[in-house]
Amino acid sequence: MNGFRIGYACVPAFYAAVERLDDPALRARPVVVGGDPAKRGKVQSASADAAAAGIAIGMPLDEARARLPAAVLMRTNMKRYREVANVLQGLLREWAHGLETDGLHAGFFELAPALHGDRAGVEAHCERLRQEVREGVGLPVQLGVAPVKFLARLASASPGPTGCLAGGPSRAPWRDYIYIYILKTDSPHIQQMCQHMSTVMYKTT
Repeated sequence: MNGFRIGYACVPAFYAAVERLDDPALRARPVVVGGDPAKRGKVQSASADAAAAGIAIGMPLDEARARLPAAVLMRTNMKRYREVANVLQGLLREWAHGLETDGLHAGFFELAPALHGDRAGVEAHCERLRQEVREGVGLPVQLGVAPVKFLARLASASPGPTGCLAGGPSRAPWRDYIYIYILKTDSPHIQQMCQHMSTVMYKTT
């Protein structure tokens, strides 16, 4: 259970990120991707600046437009997203062993045994992977590394300035990984959830 065994790579707000990739002019505007507003379409993806303005996944597009008039509303283009996802997953497979995809935009992977206790090696590997994705696809990727899938995925949501959060030293118990994540994230919801989880883990370890 200890060590840097499992990684999680994720392109945040994947649909919105692809729209910005295809049209660089959108990078200066909040981007919201979803269905047809006339048919009660809902938000399926929102860029970070749109999310910061209160746009949430599943929100009716009419409400999103009213809340953030400056946002650019884009219709979902699954064909294009799958094309980009195929390239992304191909790159991840080259650099990440045992890739297990998690939707179009993300996946779990295994780290080589030699890296399980090597924080510097893990961060160097993650940085190379980030560079490959940036150069090969043109999209940002966030990475989290931990002993188990759940914590790796959790860590990827707040990777810090390096783009990779490795969940603590190999000798640390689960709760230490939780505390590290609490210190790294600004989300009150996730902080509360992690605090609850760490209490449960104290009782079971």
